[in-house]
Amino acid sequence: MKKLILSVLTVISSVTIGFSQLSVQDTTGVMLPNGDTVYVSGVAGYQSSNRFYINNSGKSISTNVICVPTAVAVSGCTYSICVGSACYKIVSDNTNFMSPTFLVPAGKDTNALYTDYNPSAAGTTVIRYDVRTASASDSTWFFVKFVITPTSVPTIVANNLKMSSLYPNPANNAVSFTYHTDYSGTMSIYNSLGQVVKTMNLSSAKESMSLDTSDMPSGVYICRLQAAGANVAFRRLVVSH
Repeated sequence: MKKLILSVLTVISSVTIGFSQLSVQDTTGVMLPNGDTVYVSGVAGYQSSNRFYINNSGKSISTNVICVPTAVAVSGCTYSICVGSACYKIVSDNTNFMSPTFLVPAGKDTNALYTDYNPSAAGTTVIRYDVRTASASDSTWFFVKFVITPTSVPTIVANNLKMSSLYPNPANNAVSFTYHTDYSGTMSIYNSLGQVVKTMNLSSAKESMSLDTSDMPSGVYICRLQAAGANVAFRRLVVSH
């Protein structure tokens, strides 16, 4: 009877050890319990990355990482993982991914597990990472919640936008004007039907411009000058051939 109990305890012990061989630690050495969630904040348009370490309490073992997005904020974003210097393909965040098999040595693996996320827009995306033996006899898993904020927009101060009268007006082959803007802008020319017939880019480094009107039918046009930080300016143009 004692031998039977001892045999059962030995089996239970071996099973327990087998299913707790792998674990994951953060960079401070804290062990992540299965199902734990790690929060990573980032900015849209910039890669968000986090680093973990795979801990192996047994002998060296072949391992895979299976990635499963569970909540996707914005379609079109991508993610990838690296183990040490080996980085695997980038995939869409609505696609599952399993890494090729790699060897995890005994102890704390000095090759870190990197979880990279490439957000194209703001939102929250959750990805589950399952680190498991190639034989699927043991695994540990956790979530990473990527909280992405919009890209900051530079503050635009008031623009001292000025534009002279058009000369000559009426115009035949060309019309000229001077302007001043602290930021680059555009001037759009509209015909009497409200259609844009020409568009010109205006630079803050230049303050005079000439517009070719030789190919414009005779008629009345509206010139609309727009630049950041300023009210829109309008000028009336008459073309007469």
